[in-house]
Formats: sequence, structure tokens, C-alpha cells
Amino acid sequence: MGRIRWTKQRDALLDTDTDAKIGKRLGITELSVLNRRKKLGIKSRWRRILQSNWGLAELGLVGQYPDEEVARLLKRPVESVRRKRIELGRIQPQRC
Repeated sequence: MGRIRWTKQRDALLDTDTDAKIGKRLGITELSVLNRRKKLGIKSRWRRILQSNWGLAELGLVGQYPDEEVARLLKRPVESVRRKRIELGRIQPQRC
């Protein structure tokens, strides 16, 4: 892993995914991404999302299927699924 020159395009990636995934995409460490994000005053919504009571498999379903279907599969309220989808920045897919 090496150093990179931060550009507006790279800064725009911050908080679009976890620091680890952004670091891997850019070829730098997670710590480098964390430090840059903190330097710019960008709080990570991913930390809060990943520390929630939602499992990774559950998070993977959100936005892949209509909220009603995900709620039924996960035995969660539809409104809870809708809020999580919005928090993750995902759009609701169209019904087939």
C-alpha cells in the first residue's frame, strides 16, 4: 500500500462505503482513509450502520428487493426496512 495524492474525485469517495473498502479500491490503508475523512470533518455513517442490530446478510438484502418483501423475510417492520434503505442510500427496486 502506498501514498496517494488526494483529489476532489478521491475525496468524493469518502463515506460512500467503509473506510476499508475505499482504501482497498484506492490501494491505501484503511487508516489513511480514516485520517483523510477526519481531516475533512466527514463523520462515518458506516460505523453507525455496521454497529447496528442489523447483520451483514440482512443489510445485503436491503435495496435488493422491495421493502415489503425484505420486511417479510427478516420479520421486521416495513418502516424499519425503509429507514435502513434510506440510511444506506439505496433506492427501492421496482416490483417485477
